[in-house]
Amino acid sequence: MSLLAKQGGISAAGNLDAYKASIAKNTELMARFGFASIPTIIGTHAQTGALVTQEGSMSTAALANLLGLQAPASQPVSAAN
Repeated sequence: MSLLAKQGGISAAGNLDAYKASIAKNTELMARFGFASIPTIIGTHAQTGALVTQEGSMSTAALANLLGLQAPASQPVSAAN
């Protein structure tokens, strides 16, 4: 099946207008702050209090490092999973 051929996919359910409004609001917020990737993480470093941001996914250990937290013992620190 191919979405380009208009085959397959799923049907939307629920109040689509509410979903569209939420997406539009989130898109406007991302654009206003200059973010272009999902997920975008905004937080403060636990040790320094510095503002930290990250666009795109990252491993659990890398996220812990970004936020100044101790990484779980089973997770090596790296930029990506």
